[in-house]
Amino acid sequence: MRKQSIVYKLLFFVFGMQLLTSCSKYLDINPETGSNLSVKQYKDFEEVLNNISFTNANYDIAEMLTDNVYIWTYWLDNIATDFSYKNAYLLNEDFWTANDVDNLYTGLYANIANANLVINDLPLAIDATEEQKAKLIAIAKIHRAYFYLQLVGFYGPAYNPSTAKTDLAIPLIKNLDPNQLPSRASVEEIYQLVESDILDAINSNTLQDEGSDLLHPGKLAAMSVLSKMYLQKGEFPKAKEYAEKVLAVKNEMLNYEEAEEFDNGFPEMLLDLKNHPEIIFAKVAEDTKYLSKISGSFLLSKQLKSLFINYDLRADNFFQEGWIYDTYKTRRSASGAILRFRNSITVAEMMLIAAECGARAGQTAEPLALINKIRQNRFYEEDYEALTGTTAQEVLRAVLEERRRELAFVAGSRLLDLKRLYIADKKTIKITRWDDDGKVMKEIESNSPILTIPLTPKVLAFNPNLRTK
Repeated sequence: MRKQSIVYKLLFFVFGMQLLTSCSKYLDINPETGSNLSVKQYKDFEEVLNNISFTNANYDIAEMLTDNVYIWTYWLDNIATDFSYKNAYLLNEDFWTANDVDNLYTGLYANIANANLVINDLPLAIDATEEQKAKLIAIAKIHRAYFYLQLVGFYGPAYNPSTAKTDLAIPLIKNLDPNQLPSRASVEEIYQLVESDILDAINSNTLQDEGSDLLHPGKLAAMSVLSKMYLQKGEFPKAKEYAEKVLAVKNEMLNYEEAEEFDNGFPEMLLDLKNHPEIIFAKVAEDTKYLSKISGSFLLSKQLKSLFINYDLRADNFFQEGWIYDTYKTRRSASGAILRFRNSITVAEMMLIAAECGARAGQTAEPLALINKIRQNRFYEEDYEALTGTTAQEVLRAVLEERRRELAFVAGSRLLDLKRLYIADKKTIKITRWDDDGKVMKEIESNSPILTIPLTPKVLAFNPNLRTK
């Protein structure tokens, strides 16, 4: 049995105290009482993965760094200077305060800790067949890979083949080592683990294409994560290959004109995703922190709003029309207004990846067919107009604009794109903050280190090995 003082000291120094509560249920020692907790039977390991936190992560802090968002100067002037969302939106280099908790970082690592428990300890389960063990371990590896892919994308620099082996990102935790506090692993090391975990899952003969339920993904989910990973690395032929493998099996679209069952394409809760035809890997999120500080939801930037033409049902369903800026719609909960986000990996995203990679390879007809299939399901039939392009570069531009529309406010996708597109296209995109009079308050480019989310002072204090300066 691992000792309380060793295990919890390690977790404390790596992640901060806030992680311990979420992990303690599945560790050997109860941190409050010191009593033993048995995680020896197969059903116990199943319970570890039957955790809604595996589907729920709030990416608001990542959205605040992008060119998708606008906040009125009046609102900014009336928000406390120590509000992390405000400081991130203003593109401040150090936007965390001494007492801030980064729920995205700690939440994803809590999920990784639970996945690690299954991967490392399930082989010792006393009442499971080898097939049962292999299946649950494969599922845990899909989850772990996805969480690490998100973490390295937000908290590390974009993947650059020439510097990935030396660029430092985040801790790489595959097990609990009581003898040392982890330093940051390289970007390359994180991507290697993601690839290895996903390929292990894909090659497992215990998984079906579709997962058994929303919390237990199958091979299609694994391939979708691998496709996203190769896209972030700039390995476009491989990204296209795995996107097409997914689409060969699952390619049904949800027609927003007919989507009353799903609130016109916007599932409210996790269970609403169960019968959604486009969902490959189910993810949702809720946020009240922003609404608790600001009197309304965040606004779409003029640039993002300009990409949505009239009668686009995505704009109608997800945004509230305004005079100058549209607003991200609030939803209702038992306690009042809430922000809900659709963070799933979908058929549409796989089509966008295949289309982008095809355009980068010089294709035009196939990428246009893919994005136009998406658009056919996002407009009323009488309002739909096909996108066109005569050169691969024109088509690539059309694909990237469609990607921005389809994935607006989905799992921090825009921040990941801003970072990776600088490496892929060798040109920067400007992220600008204007005041209400149109005066530029601050402007950075997409190769700025400000787009890499910093670790909080609390985490750095707990583990000095994570400091980079």
